[in-house]
Amino acid sequence: MKRLAVLYIGIILVYLTGCSPVYYIPNTQNVPLLSHEGEYNIGVSGNPAMMELQGSVSPVNHLGFQLNGTWYIPQFMDNGDRARGYLIDGGAGYYKAFGFDNKFVFETYAIGGIGHVFNGFMYRDSLTTGGTISSGVGRYGVQPVIGFKSKYIDVAISSRFVGLSYFNSSGDLVFDGVRQVDYLNDHQHHFLIEPAFTFRVGSDFFKFQFQARGSFNTTFPQFYQNNSMFSVGIVLSPNRYENIFKKQVPQVE
Repeated sequence: MKRLAVLYIGIILVYLTGCSPVYYIPNTQNVPLLSHEGEYNIGVSGNPAMMELQGSVSPVNHLGFQLNGTWYIPQFMDNGDRARGYLIDGGAGYYKAFGFDNKFVFETYAIGGIGHVFNGFMYRDSLTTGGTISSGVGRYGVQPVIGFKSKYIDVAISSRFVGLSYFNSSGDLVFDGVRQVDYLNDHQHHFLIEPAFTFRVGSDFFKFQFQARGSFNTTFPQFYQNNSMFSVGIVLSPNRYENIFKKQVPQVE
């Protein structure tokens, strides 16, 4: 556990003190594990780099929706560098509970979102003359999930297979001798594979969540992005085992 905490802190420090721009950080994957009509979840998660709000709901059996908002906390380094951003995304998909007492769940979502990224650098040398850059970001793809849900513990393995696109890039930042607007225009589209492991523990309607995830850029592996991230949070599932929205038929004695 101590080693895990040290690794977590180390990854966060890489983000906070990194010497290059960062144009993408993988946010927490929303893993609803829905299993019946009317079920819904509300989650809050994050780490020192981001804060996230996630929601999911099943209006009818086998159909699920999710909506997520990520705010990348503004970072201000001692050397004057700074960064911030946001991402709003959602999805719709199919789920099926199976196995003993329907404790196993398979689900897959078509997902899409839009956001914004900003980086500002102070003067360093002739190769990094400083400046700012901002860009719109679009992400779209699919997210399959296989998981186990019980009263006290949930475990899930998921992955996002997504396209990542940048648009309306502007600014005057020069880093490592390269105009960063040209850098984003030259590397405008990417395909990412993002596996994740999610673990929850708690009561039937309130659980603490831990998630570890990676992000592998198959188009341009050297792209300025974070390749791994952790997050912690809580998930509320008020009607996990009972559809509280379903009309009850009065019994006739």
